[in-house]
Amino acid sequence: MLGLLLMSAPVRTRAASPAEPPLPGRRPSPDGARATRASHNTSRTFFRGGDCLAIGVLDGELLHALGRPAVPHGLGPASHLGDCADLARAHQLRQLWLTPAALEALELPASYGRRDTLAASFLAHPGLVAPASQLSLAPRLSVWGGPGDAAVEVLVPSWERRRSPWSPLAYAPALLAEVVDFTDATGMMWKGSGAITSDAWLRDHYGRKLEPMDWPPPALDSSLEPSLYVSRPPLEEERRARYVMAFDVNGMFLSAASSLALPVGPYQHISGVYADPSRPGYWWDASRGWITTPTGAALAGAGDSCPLWPEAYFWPESHRWLEPWYRALRDGRTRLLETGAVVALEALKAVYREGVGRFGSVSRTKEADPLFVPYWRHAVQAEARTRLERHIRALPQSPVAVDIDSLFFLTSRSSPARFARALGLRLGDGLGAFRFAGIAPGRAAREILEDPTARDPVKLLRELVKKGAPSADA
Repeated sequence: MLGLLLMSAPVRTRAASPAEPPLPGRRPSPDGARATRASHNTSRTFFRGGDCLAIGVLDGELLHALGRPAVPHGLGPASHLGDCADLARAHQLRQLWLTPAALEALELPASYGRRDTLAASFLAHPGLVAPASQLSLAPRLSVWGGPGDAAVEVLVPSWERRRSPWSPLAYAPALLAEVVDFTDATGMMWKGSGAITSDAWLRDHYGRKLEPMDWPPPALDSSLEPSLYVSRPPLEEERRARYVMAFDVNGMFLSAASSLALPVGPYQHISGVYADPSRPGYWWDASRGWITTPTGAALAGAGDSCPLWPEAYFWPESHRWLEPWYRALRDGRTRLLETGAVVALEALKAVYREGVGRFGSVSRTKEADPLFVPYWRHAVQAEARTRLERHIRALPQSPVAVDIDSLFFLTSRSSPARFARALGLRLGDGLGAFRFAGIAPGRAAREILEDPTARDPVKLLRELVKKGAPSADA
């Protein structure tokens, strides 16, 4: 068996919710700007305004912006970053995106690696004001021309070292349509990666309400509260299964962030304490080491009495810091599902996936960064995992493998929908629901699971399911 912890639902916290800003709405612009979905098989037209009007995309010859005819941009091999900024300001743009055709016109590399850090002539020109750390090509370049000039961001999706969700869009109108959809749905402007986009939104939303915090020793351990990544050999009744099926949880980490009580102020370090599920903290467990409040609450709920922890670091005060972030992304996700903006939806997923990871990142550029909040990361991971563990326990058939938010089952049923109903898995687009992620031959899956030399059977199963089983009735 998987040996998963048998946990119950964490107790709801009593943390107060911060004031919620108006959610971004789809509103007509002052100019009646229109963005047509150019990247999908649909003729629907949507009205945009606000930040959406401040985004432009360059191809080899033209500048594309919302609600305006494409115009020649006149940039070429002799142009530099300041010229791009001047072009953007002339058209009242704050973001200028470069497609592969634009890079070719500017004689810039289509991509670059970690060793390509020398400053290019594109960056070397008089009068440019930019961050001191910005001395080389980067996926996102911020530039000011001088005092009083508004900042302009130049974004290059193909330069992102982690594959950018925008990279598949080489056609400028299609890229513009998807970026506009993303900004309109979420109220966020893309900042070169999902993690930085998440950070930027939280900084804008909270301003000085977020302050740097002191963290106890367990918070600095990045290995705490890992996600599920396990597999087991097939049971006897599974040895003749014709298929292996995979089901993913929709937005598992986003859902987990919805109502978490997160630290405020100084922590307390005490010994011999009963866990209070309303208080964020780290609790010492003899068999698991340091755990966070969501795991402790789940363990307490699974037992007959509240356990006594020999040592704990906890915060008497808490706040639901991530609730407005969750709502903006939740509502944006719903709207992008409605519009069919597939690439924008992938970008939104990157915001919450990478954003959660960045909360605990020690590689931040600023000292005493108020968004260095490792407990946020640990607590979201713990809440997501314990919810999934609770769900797994309730299933009539246990999965043969779990890959973070994906469950793999051996079965002879050919219909994923019928098999999901038999398991009690709710399929759908909603957060926390499951979606069918693929099917493959059961014999190949059993060979992987029964091979004692397989170094990473979960990864092999995932790759197998991606290849699929064309004969299955999906």
